Amino acid sequence: MSEHLSSRQIDECLLGESSPETRHHLRKCSACQAELARLQDRLASFRHTIRAWSDQQLPVHTRSDWEVKPMRSKPFSKLSLAIVAVACLVLALLFPRQKSQPIAPSPADAALLSEIDAEVSRTVPGPMEPLTEFVLSDSSTQHAAGQSARKEARP
Repeated sequence: MSEHLSSRQIDECLLGESSPETRHHLRKCSACQAELARLQDRLASFRHTIRAWSDQQLPVHTRSDWEVKPMRSKPFSKLSLAIVAVACLVLALLFPRQKSQPIAPSPADAALLSEIDAEVSRTVPGPMEPLTEFVLSDSSTQHAAGQSARKEARP
């Protein structure tokens, strides 16, 4: 190789994927060695900067930071609990619960339910009912023909 390495070849060297010819040229050419060393230094500096920045953003927690600390009873929590209990008692006394009586279904509701029941219990939808007569008459003809054929087959 008489020329210097291309940027792609230097990238391959940085990644450790260079060809034997590239490695041979790199051992002999001081300019390409200097370029590779300059890029490696920049990458190392970038790595160091990123790690320092991330350490500042996310402080390291010790195990004691994650331990559960016992709750201490505070005076205002007992007072607030007492206030809520008294409020519930007052509301229960002011608005007593009334017993509910079952509601009798109206005749209109009963009629609607019977119509729905009739629609749901149909075997064939209304618009297709004329076809059932055709199928029924055709199947009765086939049924009669089948019975006569059986009678003739018997000795």
